[in-house]
Amino acid sequence: MRPGEVFNVKVSSVNLRAAGIAKVDGMVVFIPGLLEGEQAYITIDSVEKNYALPTFWRAWGCVEWKFYEKS
Repeated sequence: MRPGEVFNVKVSSVNLRAAGIAKVDGMVVFIPGLLEGEQAYITIDSVEKNYALPTFWRAWGCVEWKFYEKS
């Protein structure tokens, strides 16, 4: 994995700082603002020893907002 590469990822969980967590080629990628189950195209900005940080430029999700009336 190198800076500038583009990947299509799906967030598998969210950390305590509200960043989505995905894995690309076994490397953990933190994606701020994405929720579990959402997908995005990301561009890798920096690669550290154990993780990578991207920018994302297109996201789509599976989150469905529902509102319930109290009966």
